[in-house]
Amino acid sequence: MVRIPATVVALAAALALAAGTFALATLTTLAQLPIALLPAWAALGGLIAGRWQARTPPVPGFDVGVLLVASQIGAALGPSPEILPFIQPELLIIQVIAAISGGMVGTLLARRAEQAQPEPEYTSLA
Repeated sequence: MVRIPATVVALAAALALAAGTFALATLTTLAQLPIALLPAWAALGGLIAGRWQARTPPVPGFDVGVLLVASQIGAALGPSPEILPFIQPELLIIQVIAAISGGMVGTLLARRAEQAQPEPEYTSLA
């Protein structure tokens, strides 16, 4: 069995959704779409990372948020300059905060799932 780190899965999901949002915003006249959806995708990435981590990180979701923002900046300055108008410092900070919030929710869900383990049922031998 191959275990893929939760951060990689969360980052891939968030980047795929962000790329779709950028494509939709550039193809249509919905220029405000990234302001609404990019923090949601960052929160989802943080949720996935916080929920599936093997151990609880000090700041759940922060790694996904920083990597997501860094990937968007790199894409805007490199192969995809058409998304540069959507790269605003305020939106990038909101994405990191949303990823941390999602990571905290994911960690909470993971802890609740651990605590809700049912007691094993034992049948009587008589």
